Parts: sequence; C-alpha cells; structure tokens
Amino acid sequence: MQGQDIPVVPGLDTESGLARCGGNLVVYRKILRKFCETQADSPRRIREALAAGDRTTAEREAHTLKGVAGNIGADSVQVAATALEVCIKQDTDPNRALAALDRPLGALIETLSSEKISQEPANDRGPLPPSDLIPLLDRLQVLLEENDAEAGDLVAQIESSVTDDQLGSRIQAISGYIDDFEFDDAQQLLKELRDSNKSW
Repeated sequence: MQGQDIPVVPGLDTESGLARCGGNLVVYRKILRKFCETQADSPRRIREALAAGDRTTAEREAHTLKGVAGNIGADSVQVAATALEVCIKQDTDPNRALAALDRPLGALIETLSSEKISQEPANDRGPLPPSDLIPLLDRLQVLLEENDAEAGDLVAQIESSVTDDQLGSRIQAISGYIDDFEFDDAQQLLKELRDSNKSW
C-alpha cells in the first residue's frame, strides 16, 4: 500500500478497504475523504438523537457507521459501533459504548485529516471511468435489497466519485429516493442505470 501512495494509518486495514473498492485507489481515497466528512460527528448525532428520545435514529446512525467503517477497513471503529448499536437496540445505557467509540473514531479521523490521503491530489481530479464504480454499485444494490440505511452513506460516496454530469444526475436521483427511505424506487432506478450499460 505504501507504494500506492496510501500512508500507513493505525486502525485502518487499507488492504481490506482497497479490495472492497475493486483495487481502485482513486475510489478508495475518495471514500476515505467522504468518511471523514460524513462520520466525524456521528457520535454527536447519536447523542443528540438519544437525548431527544429518538432511539431509532440513534440506532440507524450507529448501524451506518458500523457498515461504512467496515467498508473502509476501520476494524476497531466497526467493532465499537457494533457494540453501540447493540446497546441502543437493547435499550441499555449507551454511555460506555459511546466513550469506547469516541477514542478509535476520533484518532482515525484526526490521522486521516492530517495525512495526504485527506487531500485530493492532482491525479484524482480527472474523470473516473464509470466501470470503476462497479464494486460500489454492486454493494449499493445489496444494501437496497436489504433496505439497509447504510445505502444513504454509500450513495453519497458514489456521488462524490462521479464526474460525468449525466451519470451524476442519475445517482443523485437514486440518493433522493434513499433519503426518503423509498428503497424499492431507488433499486429500480439503479437497475435502469445498470441496464443502460451492460458492462456494469
């Protein structure tokens, strides 16, 4: 990995994360940056939801963090988020689990933000061939079939990797359905998108 311009990051299995992106370094770097943007304040969102008595939202946030952490290879964050999700689901005191999540997540975000990986290099700015998105589209399809809220975060990651305006607008439409928890409609749009290019 070091030879592929990815620094060693404690708590991050970059080999595993890159494999989930089909070995595409450009996509993996974008997903890591998106992780920092969307998940850095997830513990705050969870605490606010719990304080408001909204355990459903808190559980969904923990579940999404668990899934996204697993996708990038952040094993310690995934384990902590899993424990937190269980606490929320079982209606037990989540404070200890939240504290256990704060440490690895905070350390990972801080490291990623300070490393070159959080900065978009010049060679990341060119058009990303749609075929490079196949592993992400495959994963999104599975999440939609399972009505998994993690699909929302994944589609945001996909959207950030797209430079083609037409493709971007179709991904954005899928994202809109996911935001409204209309997973069947989102799945149908994704099917139409993939049918329009049989190589996907």
